[in-house]
Amino acid sequence: MAVPALERVGLFDAMLTLIPQTSSLMALDRPLTALAQLINDLGGVQTLYYREIDETGSLIEQALHDRGVVTQFTSLTADGDPTDAPRDPGEEHLVQRAPFDDAVVADDEVLVLAGSTPLRLSALGATIWLAAAQPLSAGAAVEVCRAAHGDHPQAAELVDSALTELLEVGALAPIPRAAIAGPRPAVR
Repeated sequence: MAVPALERVGLFDAMLTLIPQTSSLMALDRPLTALAQLINDLGGVQTLYYREIDETGSLIEQALHDRGVVTQFTSLTADGDPTDAPRDPGEEHLVQRAPFDDAVVADDEVLVLAGSTPLRLSALGATIWLAAAQPLSAGAAVEVCRAAHGDHPQAAELVDSALTELLEVGALAPIPRAAIAGPRPAVR
């Protein structure tokens, strides 16, 4: 780049860039929430592009005085054990959010933290994950995605693929059939 320039970085892009550089972030109670709030409090993150650093003085000064634009976000906490909500025993292939430590929702995306690994979900993945706060069947997931993203001739296949991927990366967990049926009566 010949002319020095500043470029705003989106909230999740900034967070995913900063997380590996922050060794004690995971020691915080709600690390993603804390980082998102800090980024907003500081007016956002910008990338400085330059060839010669001595040509960037006015841009650096501008960045220090510019309060930037804050990104509205929602912070989510884990809702408890995936097997503690009522189930419809007739529904097959129920899933629910896997346990997670912290999550931030912004701009139709979700950044989920389980352990020390952040996972960015967008489009169908974000929609399904958000809906899976309660037990969710594949059929219900298709309907939720249709409502959020519109109809598509291959909606069932696309949602099935997204469900499979969310299960593979550990964002969702299958609900065991025994949990759906409920506790068995004691035998005397």
